[in-house]
Amino acid sequence: GETFRPAYLELGRVLERLDPPATSAFTATASPTVFEAVASRLFGGRDYRVIEGDPDRPNLSYAVLPTLSRQHSLERLARELPKPLIVFCSSREGAQIIAEMLRARLGTTEARFYHAGLEKAEKKAVETWFLASETGILAATCAYGMGVDKKNIRSIVHYETPSAVEAYLQEAGRAGRDGKPARAVLLVGTDEETRHGGESDPGRRARRAAFLGYAAAREGCRREALLGLLGSPLRGACSGCDRCEGAATDDFEGAGEIAGFVGANPRRFEEGRALALLRGEAGTEPPCCAGSGRMKDWRREDLAAALRCMEEQGRLRRPTRGPYRKRLAPPARPARPKRRSLESLAFFRGDRLGSLFRGLGLGRASPDGHGRPGLPVHETHVAEQGPGQKDEDGGRDDAPVLEDGQGKLDVLAEGHGGQAPARGPRGPAAP
Repeated sequence: GETFRPAYLELGRVLERLDPPATSAFTATASPTVFEAVASRLFGGRDYRVIEGDPDRPNLSYAVLPTLSRQHSLERLARELPKPLIVFCSSREGAQIIAEMLRARLGTTEARFYHAGLEKAEKKAVETWFLASETGILAATCAYGMGVDKKNIRSIVHYETPSAVEAYLQEAGRAGRDGKPARAVLLVGTDEETRHGGESDPGRRARRAAFLGYAAAREGCRREALLGLLGSPLRGACSGCDRCEGAATDDFEGAGEIAGFVGANPRRFEEGRALALLRGEAGTEPPCCAGSGRMKDWRREDLAAALRCMEEQGRLRRPTRGPYRKRLAPPARPARPKRRSLESLAFFRGDRLGSLFRGLGLGRASPDGHGRPGLPVHETHVAEQGPGQKDEDGGRDDAPVLEDGQGKLDVLAEGHGGQAPARGPRGPAAP
């Protein structure tokens, strides 16, 4: 595309000057938006014919893995997925960092990196090694694969989400070129919405948003969704994806274990103690608690990153003051409605009830415009749980209250005869 070769934008002018008798243009993958842009730049308003093949790769199975820690998920996948394996990264520096991380964590020399910034001799050495390797792991940018055809790659992992479906399918398509089963796994973090927020081109921004929609989808066949983004229907049943195989997970890896631990031990542990308990580290005090040891296979630094992600998502919190300061706690409950006085709910009606309330000291009198005392107002609060119950502040409301057909509240005054002496809210009985 034009972001990789800006000179492509000039091809239309070149064709006009050359005026060839025929022009053929080829592309491996293109969504309808990209195809229309290419046709417009190459052919302008001239007629052209499209010959399109089926872009589906039946031997390639697709999966999406939401994760709180890309490093943890990648290490696990690197241990479990069949090799040879390519890890696609979005930057040269990232490819080198990931290769070094995998070498250290897996204790292997069979992990290297590849990008366009390498010297020619370095590229040749890596290509020769990987072509011959049966167990190698290559961390690479999109530069790998151009002119390199290794047919027996068994697995592809995308460490970050690509910019569009075309890039994803081209890179995932490096696997299984021998026709044998292969896997493609896309890692999805909690930061997807912010990682590419600076894109200014509306077309590329729309393609990016469409692919993020695929990554975030919680239902539907992966293969059908990917082909749909290319404008191509799925012909027949899905031949392999985590949704159709019943292996998909919608929540971020590790989120359930962390939420369960914090929910079972609210405001008990600060981060250091929580990490030790979750990992089941020896000598941890207390020796056990609900949820302890549930994340033994997580490295401490990865688990700490996962806690930060959970906090950023609002799925746990650390109070900044009070006796539970810095201790891990579940999300705050939604704010409860403020207590309302009966003044905000209704007006009491009738002089008989008014004198009763004034006699009980529950209201205040005010002129109502007719030269007589106004209706009393009940200024005590109503407990959140209803009449006769305590609310969280220990308050009660024992006033017998009914609701009539007009939604106005009356007090049952039977037995008082309406003759109670009037008095102010706090003063002695009025004469």
